[in-house]
Amino acid sequence: MSIPLEPPFTFNVPVDGALRPPELNEPAVNAAPPELLITSPADKAATAGGEVILRKDNNPIVGITYPSDWKQKASDNCASALSAKGNAWSMLAILDGVKDKEAGIEKAKQGLEKYLQNIDYDDTVKTENGGLLITGTGKSKKSGTDVVFAASVFDAAPGQLAGLAFVADKNVEDHFKEAARFICQTIRLQKDLTAEKHEVAKPISPSN
Repeated sequence: MSIPLEPPFTFNVPVDGALRPPELNEPAVNAAPPELLITSPADKAATAGGEVILRKDNNPIVGITYPSDWKQKASDNCASALSAKGNAWSMLAILDGVKDKEAGIEKAKQGLEKYLQNIDYDDTVKTENGGLLITGTGKSKKSGTDVVFAASVFDAAPGQLAGLAFVADKNVEDHFKEAARFICQTIRLQKDLTAEKHEVAKPISPSN
């Protein structure tokens, strides 16, 4: 998981309280998310949310799908996305130069501590798929906004770690958790992407 420059902590709570994030605010569009794990693809133009597949040496490593009303940027090794109203931000990244999951979590913490103060970490936990997850709360050093965050490091492919991070305005914490769960369900590892690539088409019956 990764995160970019000063996070888009210009959050606004959706007026209708709906899970979907409304349109981006101008300040959030111009703000660079924090750099937690690797540098965000700042040179890429933002597009509507959708599926992104990260690659290494032209091989698919991990994929994720962001909501269509989010704005995302992507390169071969990372993708970042900002919710429509700028009240939540996420990044998925291929992690190179990180020896293990514990080191990946420490890297995420170092990134968080560049942008947040008064950080309160929950205990690191092991996920069902063998990854490591850290969650907690903090306050933006620049804007003073209270936020919640989650960062996870997991095996995306044999010998290849990836990281996923979420940061959100604490005022929309419940919606943020729902959105994060939904987005996490869309993650596809290399084995999933490879199986799909090699799937054999079913024969067409004479009646078709």
